[in-house]
Amino acid sequence: PEELPDSLLEATRARFVDALEPLVVAGKLGAVLLQFPPWFEATRGNVRRLTACRQQLGDLPLCVEFRHRSWVDAGRRDRVRDLLREQRMAWVAVDAPQVKAESALPRVPVVTWDKLAVVRFHGRNAGTWEGRGTAAERFDWLYQPDELAEWVDTLEELSEEAEEVHVLMNNCTYNAGVLNAYGMAALLDDRLGGG
Repeated sequence: PEELPDSLLEATRARFVDALEPLVVAGKLGAVLLQFPPWFEATRGNVRRLTACRQQLGDLPLCVEFRHRSWVDAGRRDRVRDLLREQRMAWVAVDAPQVKAESALPRVPVVTWDKLAVVRFHGRNAGTWEGRGTAAERFDWLYQPDELAEWVDTLEELSEEAEEVHVLMNNCTYNAGVLNAYGMAALLDDRLGGG
């Protein structure tokens, strides 16, 4: 983006915000997901980029998914949470393969914005997580009920701190995400006494 003229960046941002307006007016926009790539490390410059997102996107609900573990290092995690709180951005907790790589993040479910908490399920396909294959190959995973059940207590805890908790299934091969969304809904329904 640094190589594009400011006028083009501004025009693109304005079109993006305008395109979301019908969802905002209808009360149907959950949040805009800002997913930063594995090379987006926790640096002062990237903190400025992050805060610029809030300025550029105004009052839109935003959630942030980091893919570099420097954002969740023990010595920095509290500062990152405080930053997201100040910017009214929801931290995205991820369920992903626990591989030894810079892009593997520990599961850190926290509430940084009292309006929204987000958990995003990428699957646990460790064999393709770092690969250069397609998204369908990277996220080819059908969660088993016990894997989803690991999150039920956490989701309940998040719901005590945030008005809404969004669960996003990014395991997008075939109908795995849909099946897992139904499975998670059933688990939560059982927990809440609806089933």
